[in-house]
Amino acid sequence: MRLAGFSIAEILIALSIFSLVLSGGFFLNLDMFTVGNFLAEEKVLRALLKESRSRALANFNEISHGVFVGSDKFFIFAGEDFSNSEVLEEFNRNKKVKITLDEEENFEIVFEKRSARVKEKKEIMISDGARKSFIFIGLEGEIKLR
Repeated sequence: MRLAGFSIAEILIALSIFSLVLSGGFFLNLDMFTVGNFLAEEKVLRALLKESRSRALANFNEISHGVFVGSDKFFIFAGEDFSNSEVLEEFNRNKKVKITLDEEENFEIVFEKRSARVKEKKEIMISDGARKSFIFIGLEGEIKLR
């Protein structure tokens, strides 16, 4: 007389198939964390650039506004350059994502008051080693993702 249920061999085979499927899914999803960090950093920088540009265009406090990208923080400032200006806001950066402008990791973008123009075109590179994207800033202050 045979009892109802699974044999030990059937249970072991089912568990091994389940563990293979689970481990494969785990490795595929690990990349999603790095993609999330990369995209979040890109969105934060674009938002800060747009905020600074809007403040300059609205002639907020009748002064130019800009964004300084430091090694560990983003800063929105009011003034012609970061070193001689008032810091309005600061935000922490993800150090795993590299942000450069002409190979420089610490840089500033300044939008002129009332016009939001910049002195020269800028192309900011954002990279995490596996992915790259570029934020282009035109002479008229337009901000585009490439």
